[in-house]
Amino acid sequence: MFAELFGCATAGKTLLFLARHGEGYTRKIASRFGISPQMVHEQLLRFERAGLMKSRRIGNVRLFEMNEKHPLHRELQVLLEAAYDMLGEEDRALIEGLTTTQPKEAAGTDFEQKAEAEDESDDDFVRLL
Repeated sequence: MFAELFGCATAGKTLLFLARHGEGYTRKIASRFGISPQMVHEQLLRFERAGLMKSRRIGNVRLFEMNEKHPLHRELQVLLEAAYDMLGEEDRALIEGLTTTQPKEAAGTDFEQKAEAEDESDDDFVRLL
C-alpha cells in the first residue's frame, strides 16, 4: 500500500512514523521497520528539501518532524491518517512500537522487505510535492 500511495515503501513508512510520533531520527525509524538507515536518511533529506520536513540537532542526533507550514501539510496528515486506519492490527503495532518484528505476512504487502528497489520512484513522489 505504501509504495502505491507514496511512491515507495520507505517514503510511506517514514511519513507515517513521523505523523504518528511527531518526530523521529534516522536510526529509530530504520530499526522500527527493519530497513537501512541510509535509505531512511536519504528519504528524510528529500522530504526536507521539498519542504515537507524540518530538522534540528540535539547533540549528535538530527531530529526530523513534519513541517506544519508546508501548504500541503494538512492534506498529507489526512492522507496518512487514512492510510494508518487501513492497516491491520500487526502493522499498527509495528508503527506504534508495540512489537519489534515485521509481521509475517508483510512480504509483498504493506511493509515490503525489499525497499531498495523503490529508490527510482522516490524522486517522482517528491517532485509532486
